[in-house]
This record gives sequence, structure tokens and C-alpha cells, in this order.
Amino acid sequence: NFFSIRYSAKAYTMPKDVRFRYRLKGFEDWTEITGLRFANYTNVPGGNYVFEVQAANNEGIWNENTLTLPVYVGTAFWRTWWFRTLFFALLVLAGYRLYRYRVDQVKKKQQLKSEYEKKLANVEMSALLAQMNPHFLFNSLNSIDSYIIRNESKKASEYLNNFARLMRLILQNSRSNYISLKDELEALELYMQMESLRFKNKFSYSIAVGENVDMNSVVIPPMLIQPYVENAIWHGLMHLSNGTDGMVKISISKSEDDLQCVIEDNGIGRAEAAAIRAQKQNSHKRSMGMQITQDRIEIINKLYNMNASVSIHDITDEAGNPKGTKVELTIPV
Repeated sequence: NFFSIRYSAKAYTMPKDVRFRYRLKGFEDWTEITGLRFANYTNVPGGNYVFEVQAANNEGIWNENTLTLPVYVGTAFWRTWWFRTLFFALLVLAGYRLYRYRVDQVKKKQQLKSEYEKKLANVEMSALLAQMNPHFLFNSLNSIDSYIIRNESKKASEYLNNFARLMRLILQNSRSNYISLKDELEALELYMQMESLRFKNKFSYSIAVGENVDMNSVVIPPMLIQPYVENAIWHGLMHLSNGTDGMVKISISKSEDDLQCVIEDNGIGRAEAAAIRAQKQNSHKRSMGMQITQDRIEIINKLYNMNASVSIHDITDEAGNPKGTKVELTIPV
């Protein structure tokens, strides 16, 4: 669609004064010019045209005859109606495919999230049942009954009040995906207090919270720490030889965006505890809470894109003899 048309005319007198006028019919109006012998056209739309040209002598008399020249300008394929229609259709199809892809991705993400939430709910229910297992409930009620029989009404009342508070906290905390660190530690302290009282103060405990930890604002998934404390008491401290005082230390600190929870005991160690458990029937039920907690941590990491972790280490003396167990729990907050 870029072209030039050259023309000329016969004149017997003063040929340099011959005037011309031309037009591309359907594209422009008449153009008058003197001296030049060509017409330039640029970017002419595709289609059929007629080029017309007339000449006038030096006296301004126009030739009655008009020279006509048919001109066909081809259309580039990207400017044809069929190409534009096809391109628009492909654009709409690509947009629809992109939309469907995004919708499918969101659906997959929601489905995956729903599956993880369902798994998490099942595991959390298992964690609740592990904390309220019949063994613990029976022993607690049996301890209260024994205090009543021995006319130790004060201890019976104290134990009963703690038992009621603990059950209320467990049920209350289990309804939320996250609870404050204060509520978690309150339930944990009640649990250790009841166990210590039931075992006639065979072990002591302590909870240390760092100064940079605001227990009211820091929130964590509920019932994460208790299974490790329960394991320390039942598998570490309860098998200590007579005369050895058991001890459970819990320390909470904050490092950047992670909450560091360390549970340390001076029990018999994992190797000896595993040997004792192997000799007893159904002993695996008491350590079930740790496996449930590990499953919860894995699901929470995938569901909320977190990086919670737990590591367990043996504590030994200089001679390599076991002196207890340390559990390090890292929880993003």
C-alpha cells in the first residue's frame, strides 16, 4: 500500500507551464500541481480505486478527457476481517482458558486446604481425646476418692477444683485453632500440679517465661506442649529409683518470629524407658499424644505455610550415662 504513479502530457508550447490535477477516487479529493510528474501514496487501505488525472495548458484550459487507471491495493492478512475475527476469538478463548486455569487453581487450593483442615480437625480431636483419655480421668477421680476416704478434705477439694478447671480449659482451648500462650501454660501448670499431687510430690516442676514474651499477645495452636510433658512424667520420672527427686523444667523464649519451648527432665532417658515400655502391654497409648502432636505440626505447617518443628535429645553425664531428656519445640508466632 505504498506506491507512486508517474504521468506526463504533450504540450507544443511552454511545456513547463503545464498544470496537472489528480485524485485517487475513493481515497482523496483533487490535487492541483505544476511541474511535478508523479503522485505518491502511502498507507492506502486495501481495496479497489480509480486514479484520475487531467492536464491544462499554459492558458489554463483543461483537457476535456480524464485519464483513468484502475488501482487494486491488497490488504495485509493481519488487517483482514477474518483474521481480526479469528484473533479476537483466540484472545477470548485464551482469556477463558486463563480464567478457568485460575479458577481450577483456586478450587484445588481450597480443596487441599479443606482436606488439611479436615485432617487437622480429626487430629485435634484425637489430641483432645488423648488429653482426656479414660486412664487420666479415672486416675484423677480415683485420687480424689482416696483423699475423701482418708478425710483429707482440703487436698480433695484442691484436687477437685484443679480437675474441674483443667477440664474446662481443655474443652475451651480445643474449640479454637489458636489460643494465647497464657491459656496454654495455665492448662499445662494445672496438669503438672495434679500429677505431682497424685504422685505425692514425687517430682517438682517449673515454668520460666522470657521477659520478651508477652503471654497475652503470643498465640499458638492449643495442646502442643502437654503431650511432651506427659511423656516426660510417665516415661522419664515415674521410673526413677527411690530417693531421686524428679524435675520437669519448661522454658519459653522468643527469637525473632519463633517461639522456643524447651521441656527438660532428669528422668531415666529414652533408651531405658523404651525397654520398660516394651515389657508392658498397651504402653504405647501413653506416648500416642506425641505422635498426634507430630502429625498436627506437619499438617499445620502445610496448611498455614509455617515451619514449626520439634527435636528430642538425650541428656547424658560425662561418662555417657543417661540423665534425662530434652525436647525443643519451635513454633512460629
